[in-house]
Amino acid sequence: MCHALFIAATVELPLVPAITPPSFSVEMLHDRSVAIAGRFPAGWHIRYAGSTSGCGCDFHGDGSQTSRTALADYLRTLPAAAQVQIYDCWEGDEAQPVEDRVSSTAAAVAASDDLLAERRLITITNH
Repeated sequence: MCHALFIAATVELPLVPAITPPSFSVEMLHDRSVAIAGRFPAGWHIRYAGSTSGCGCDFHGDGSQTSRTALADYLRTLPAAAQVQIYDCWEGDEAQPVEDRVSSTAAAVAASDDLLAERRLITITNH
């Protein structure tokens, strides 16, 4: 089973194509992930973020710095006025309730090994 990381915002989120070998990507939601919509406000744009492992696993643990830095860099490209949230869960757990809500910055996402946690909804400020 893999981690899934979702980005949601009040603005359209630019896609970043998945490539081989895997690197950071931002993709349309797959049918299996539509339940994630219940985690974010209605009308927000939601995308799946892939890491250097192709799934969301490389946003966590050893070797995750490259993926977390790419995520933070992506968040910084979004308009300052946009409201942005990210959510991490195991694939298949998209409909499970949020366990924790925090606010953080894009810089903290890149710097912290443990900010991205299972079923934690993070509101991004100062992206």
